[in-house]
Amino acid sequence: MIDISLQNLNISYGKEDIISNVNLTFIKEKMTSIIGPNGSGKSTLLKAISGNIKTNQGKILINQKLIDSYNKKILAQKISSLPQSPESPKDITVKQLVSYGRYAYQSLFKKNKIENEKMVEWALKVTGLKELSEHLMDELSGGQKQRAWIAMSIAQNSDCLFLDELTTYLDIKHQLEILELLKNLNKKEKKTIIMVHHDLNHALRYSDYIVIIKKGKIIAHENIENIIKHKILNDVFQVNFKILRDEKNNPIIFYDGILN
Repeated sequence: MIDISLQNLNISYGKEDIISNVNLTFIKEKMTSIIGPNGSGKSTLLKAISGNIKTNQGKILINQKLIDSYNKKILAQKISSLPQSPESPKDITVKQLVSYGRYAYQSLFKKNKIENEKMVEWALKVTGLKELSEHLMDELSGGQKQRAWIAMSIAQNSDCLFLDELTTYLDIKHQLEILELLKNLNKKEKKTIIMVHHDLNHALRYSDYIVIIKKGKIIAHENIENIIKHKILNDVFQVNFKILRDEKNNPIIFYDGILN
């Protein structure tokens, strides 16, 4: 399990504040989506939490320790991060890419090498890529490539996955395949998953909790039902949303005009 909390977090580029006084604790072993209007600071917040950009002020704590106090290999055993639209090196196979996820565990000991191989095989299996393991990444479809990147990430066997708009540019089938895969990883492997979403219906359907950010400030951090009940989305996006339910009682958002 992993505890991730932010205390008085501030990030600015030049004189512009991107993230302002954020205090937040993510719920362990749950799926949390970060949503908000374009330019609200969603991706910046995710990059900061994963240690990929520096903060101007505040603390990022992983299991009650400052993120900067971890060396890279130890941190990689706790969190893994996938940015938007990652690009793989040329002439690399799926299995080679997935093997990169074991960097944090590499050593000269035979026992570690055997464990690394087992984890790579497991990651290929749970992502449905075993039959494609020797294919070049360039030969894969968009959905298959995304699964390969997820396989690399979960091969790290870290407690938490950070994902930045992973379904962008994919067709609907591949989007749902990726989201179902993440859901299974969360339920079966108890992975904490924190993802930036632009699709509100996907965020509501595949999350336990929603973080809403606007102009660099946290507007809400609630479970799905509270987000819907208080009509927070209407105020944040300035759109009149209508909420219906499908046969499984999942919420479905419809857009019914712009608010003045």
